[in-house]
Amino acid sequence: MFGWFGKGKEEKEKAKKSADLRAQAIENMRGARERLGDDTIQQMAANLRQQNKTETEKAKDHIRALDKSRIADNLKAMMDDK
Repeated sequence: MFGWFGKGKEEKEKAKKSADLRAQAIENMRGARERLGDDTIQQMAANLRQQNKTETEKAKDHIRALDKSRIADNLKAMMDDK
């Protein structure tokens, strides 16, 4: 009723069901890792991360990949124009 006497029967069942689902998910991941290999799973995770990036994150990555001296020159030129 108010939790004075411990967990109720429904709460215990929910907790057991949740624990069972977590155990099943972990077992499924182990099976997938065995079938596909850890490298393939890591590549899939990297692809998903790349797909979920925002445009801002993609732009930041693009800027990081550019030549640092060229970026510095362009920034200096922009500042001189003001």
